[in-house]
Amino acid sequence: MIESEQYLEGYLILDNKENIIASHNTAQIPFMEKTVAVVGSSLSALFEVDFYQFIHSKIEILKAHHKPLFGEYGYNSHGGQQIIFEIGLMDEINNGTCFFLNFKPSRLKDNSLFFKSVINEYDGFCFVLSLDLKYLYFNKKYEDLLSKFYEKPPIVGESALPHFQNLYNFQEAKLDMDKALSCKTFEVVRKYGPNPKYLSYKFSPLFNQETGKQEGIIVYANKKYEEPEKTKILLERKETFELLANNMLDMLALHEMDGTYLYVSKSAKNLLGYEPAELIGKNPYGFFHPDDLKRIMEESHKTANSGEKVQSIEYRIKTKSGDYIWFDTKTKPVIDENGKITHLQTISTDITEKIKARKALELSEAKFRSYIENASDLIFSIDNEGIIEYISPNVFTILGYFPEELFKKSIFDLIHKNDFPKTQLELKKVYSNPDYQATLEYQIKHKDGSWKWHQARSTNNRLSGGKILVMGISRDITQQVIDKAKLVINEARYRKLFESMVQGVVYYDVEGKIISANPAAEKILGLTLSQMQGHEPMDPKWKTIYEDGTNYLPETHPALLALKHRKEIKKQIMGVLNPRKNKFIWISIDAIPLFLEGEKKPYKAFITFEDITLQKLTSKKISDIANRLKLATSGTGIGIWELDLVTKELIGDENIYKLLYRKKISQTYNLKDWLRMVHHQDIEKVRKEFDFNAPRKGKFETEYRVIWSNGNIKYHFTTGILVKNRKGIPEKLIGITYDITSRKTNEAKILKLNQELNEINQKKDRLLSIIAHDLRSPFNSSFAFLNVLLDRFDGFTHEEIQKYLSLLQKNFKKTFDFLDQLLVWSRNQFDKVAVNPIELKMLGEFNKVLALFSDQITAKNLKVNLNLESEIIVFADQDMVNTVIRNLLSNAIKFSFINGEIDIQSQPQKNKVEFLIRDYGIGVPSQKLKELFNKGLLHTTFGTEGEKGSGLGLEICKDFIEKNAGKIRVESEEKKGTVFYFTLPTK
Repeated sequence: MIESEQYLEGYLILDNKENIIASHNTAQIPFMEKTVAVVGSSLSALFEVDFYQFIHSKIEILKAHHKPLFGEYGYNSHGGQQIIFEIGLMDEINNGTCFFLNFKPSRLKDNSLFFKSVINEYDGFCFVLSLDLKYLYFNKKYEDLLSKFYEKPPIVGESALPHFQNLYNFQEAKLDMDKALSCKTFEVVRKYGPNPKYLSYKFSPLFNQETGKQEGIIVYANKKYEEPEKTKILLERKETFELLANNMLDMLALHEMDGTYLYVSKSAKNLLGYEPAELIGKNPYGFFHPDDLKRIMEESHKTANSGEKVQSIEYRIKTKSGDYIWFDTKTKPVIDENGKITHLQTISTDITEKIKARKALELSEAKFRSYIENASDLIFSIDNEGIIEYISPNVFTILGYFPEELFKKSIFDLIHKNDFPKTQLELKKVYSNPDYQATLEYQIKHKDGSWKWHQARSTNNRLSGGKILVMGISRDITQQVIDKAKLVINEARYRKLFESMVQGVVYYDVEGKIISANPAAEKILGLTLSQMQGHEPMDPKWKTIYEDGTNYLPETHPALLALKHRKEIKKQIMGVLNPRKNKFIWISIDAIPLFLEGEKKPYKAFITFEDITLQKLTSKKISDIANRLKLATSGTGIGIWELDLVTKELIGDENIYKLLYRKKISQTYNLKDWLRMVHHQDIEKVRKEFDFNAPRKGKFETEYRVIWSNGNIKYHFTTGILVKNRKGIPEKLIGITYDITSRKTNEAKILKLNQELNEINQKKDRLLSIIAHDLRSPFNSSFAFLNVLLDRFDGFTHEEIQKYLSLLQKNFKKTFDFLDQLLVWSRNQFDKVAVNPIELKMLGEFNKVLALFSDQITAKNLKVNLNLESEIIVFADQDMVNTVIRNLLSNAIKFSFINGEIDIQSQPQKNKVEFLIRDYGIGVPSQKLKELFNKGLLHTTFGTEGEKGSGLGLEICKDFIEKNAGKIRVESEEKKGTVFYFTLPTK
């Protein structure tokens, strides 16, 4: 028999978390960390990172696709070595999957010494064949074996088939070779030689480390039996063994040292569903339950290594149907004449039903043990002398003792002396009478020295041997005894309170009949206790009504409802005819059911009630007043409200809800709900009035805005008065609210009209001021000059007259230009100017304006740099644009120095064009720069040559640019010049 440790294959079996649960021949597994314990370790701890990641990725593929068999893979290490291995799915149960890894031998490069040394060290015959069955390598023992039968020993490179012709059945040998060439690993026993020797052959494929393809065969051989007589005897024994085994209910099996089935009895069909032929040649480890696999392998290895018998091992094994059954297996080693273990023999019994019964018993015992250990009651057994034979573990929780402290001690050592006689008497009765059950209360001593009250129930218990014990269950009732004592004390207090209460109290039994009533109930109802006791709450002699005046239905009485529905009934209003006063009084009733401890059904109920007749009448009067007030305010839009300052409940009439544009869901609202409707800008003002002014002034008064649910904003005016109780503490705010939106709208319109009127007056005053001063002065000076000219006309020469007339012409032109500016400004101020936008080519517009200023430009010898593209077109009013250009160019010329420059540029932007007019003149002081475009302020400054403007130009520019959807701005620095920017739309 071949020692399994000498094969080149190595095995690992993993659980679903990649932990090693079994291993075999680990010395032949490559790249493995030899210092790490294998079984119990994680797969990642055994290998270098790259190799582990490679294996892990293949396991994940198996998991994802749930492949039932296996995959074969090749891995190339950094050093160039290739390893061929298989990964297979063994089993799955309860979401737990097992995997096996089988590392196959590969021929190393250059006939590696490692590879050869493994073959040379093999204890049996070993040789390696190529795919065409030629020798690649063989060990010394194999060479010696063949030398005994052949003149020519095996030679590397020559065919091995001639050496197999000496087999007992050469045809079988050829079939073995064909099977080995198809990557199969298997083992057979064959006869060999003229004096037959029985050899065990194991064939394993040899893979190329680079391609992963099969390159040859490794063959291991060991002698089985040498003497024919022994073989005959053994075969006879085998036939006898098989005859016996096939007629047994248990399954007999013969295994190789690695567990592979060599023989299986026919009972495997009945037990596992497999024919013996389906199991022979297979390893049983794939059939074992994953949770049992490690334990089975440990026991098998123990037998294989030490020769010890495994008396019994219980485990689960999978049947052909996929179910698991329980086996009890005994394992015995088979030893040859040399004392060497060659096989393992097993006999397996189906113990599935036995296991089920055992588990049921264990579960029952566990439940009983759990009940005993976790019960709130104490369980004990004592003999006729009171000696404790058993006491449950919870005695520590209940009395502070460990069970072993009380075992074989007398229970009477713990019983209070006052309870000793009755306890002893009851014990004797129970012990002597099998049918007697004793229930008694007594005091028992706690370990801390205190006394606890217990209630125990005891019975006679005769054991199977005839011994009689008293079995008892006791419960701690200390708190109940204390409560009972307190109840007696409280009963007197309760009776006094019951009789002195202002509210009426009536008790009813479970049938709804009156048991008792306090004096207050007698007074309110006008009936004595004797008149009420034993009667139902709706006795026909008593007259009761609802608030609407109809008769009260008996089944709707609060006491009966509380008993029926097992819950409290609150604030039920009832009218009761008081026979002493001969009139109806009104009461408000609360009904409460009472329950005994642990019971779900009430055993009685009681009601408490108070006379609310006065409140009822007052409420009716208030209701009448409210109705009259409601009638008076209906259609006025005035809402009436009342705010409880304690509960913050807000009660309002229908008008309040209309004012808030809310549906009237209930009679009450909350203060915070109302505040949520107040405009956020007014909340602080409202809160201040509510929190500070109202308590101080005694009233609440404010205007505010509310936002309706549709988004509309309304103005409200609310006023209210503070109502205090007898102690002077504010309790309520009562007031009215009405809509002042129309008033506020009209006020806003009037305010706007006043503002517009003021602006018109200001514009008028400004216009008159300009006419009176700026326009009148130049006319006066011109008229005075004309008068002088006319008076002395004959005294002037023709040249002097022409000179003076030229000066007058210039003066009149300036006055005319000023008047023109004034008219434009005036029309603009009073909204008389309409905007008529058209497409304008700005280069042409600038050229037209520059032509108007040619004399002024020439007079100052200015250079104008016009950098505008001809295709720039804007969409604006032509007259307004010309006015803007004219004013801005006039300013640039006016404030430029002689021989200066003026720049005109444009910059296209999105949907608009920005223009700039820059001069390099005197600039504008920073304090005046901010006020250049302010309306109502005249900004007139003399130019570099004393030129004077109207002061209206920039204001006109700003208005015209903005009316054409543009913007204007200015940048300036003193003594360096000024830049005006303005934009105009392109569409």
